[in-house]
Amino acid sequence: MSTILAVDCMGGDKAPKAVFDGLSLVCRERGDVIFHLFGKERVLQKHLKRHPYLAGRSLIFHSPGIIKGTDKARDAIRNGQKSSLYMAIDHVKRGEAHAILSAGNTGAFMGMAKLGFRTISSIMRPAIVSILPTQNGRTVMLDLGANSECNEDHLFQFGVMGALYAQLMLDKKRPTVGLLNIGEEHTKGNDVLRNTYQKMTTLKNAPFKFHGFVEGNDILLGTTDVVVTDGFTGNVALKTAEGTAKFLGDLIKRVFKDSFWGKVAYFLVKGGLKILKSRMDPREYSGAVFIGLNGIAVKTHGSSDKVAFARGAEYAISIVEKDLNKKIKKQIEKINKGKI
Repeated sequence: MSTILAVDCMGGDKAPKAVFDGLSLVCRERGDVIFHLFGKERVLQKHLKRHPYLAGRSLIFHSPGIIKGTDKARDAIRNGQKSSLYMAIDHVKRGEAHAILSAGNTGAFMGMAKLGFRTISSIMRPAIVSILPTQNGRTVMLDLGANSECNEDHLFQFGVMGALYAQLMLDKKRPTVGLLNIGEEHTKGNDVLRNTYQKMTTLKNAPFKFHGFVEGNDILLGTTDVVVTDGFTGNVALKTAEGTAKFLGDLIKRVFKDSFWGKVAYFLVKGGLKILKSRMDPREYSGAVFIGLNGIAVKTHGSSDKVAFARGAEYAISIVEKDLNKKIKKQIEKINKGKI
């Protein structure tokens, strides 16, 4: 059975061109996906004419409104019922598609998705989760911006959901979970972090191994398979990592271009540099899911180009195929019944 993605074609800095270019890349790689495209019909038809192969795998749903990146989430939720973002979410809610994909306004997207899908039973708050490249491979991190303030129950549930996510997406049988803090000692941090630490250590037969506290440098070292934190800290850490990757990439370019010998050296190491670029390229890890909702909502970077949007679409498809939400529900039910 084909996966059906509802796509907000008007969200993002480079939409709709990057959206159509990205979806076309996916069509070349996969034959088992159908796209339901939301946006202004005349605009979408114009772009679809340039992608005939994509046209044969797509349906257009006219939505006259657009949620801008500068719109306040509250205003967008209140007044955006005719927007491409809202109508795509509603499409998934009604069972017409398996997941929604958007590069649009994160706050509006989260608010609309939470109202439309509701949280999974017993889940207090959804979180934004994604995969980051590390020295040891890949690491799952959450929350990346949905909840600026969290208590120990929220962080505990993030750990459970993050561990299950790592099992499914990284093929980790018993992932290690770390709690982000300012130090590794169990006495460090505020009351919320220390209480979460205790809650994690007292869970019997847990589906993960609790590593304890980890520090900021542990994220990209890949010390644990999962890193848990609040949305404020997680978003700052993510943006710092992305900025560092861009800084290093630009610095390496200047080093090799600024002199004759630098250009000579480039030809000697360009194979290794291509591998390094691929590992550091944020576009290759584009896509974050709002975990804990009764529907699959995937967010790509607002600045996504065609490559980033294609990777976001592939990411959404993989989450649908792995049936993430159903497995989270089962895991939470086991914990609530004291079976874990």
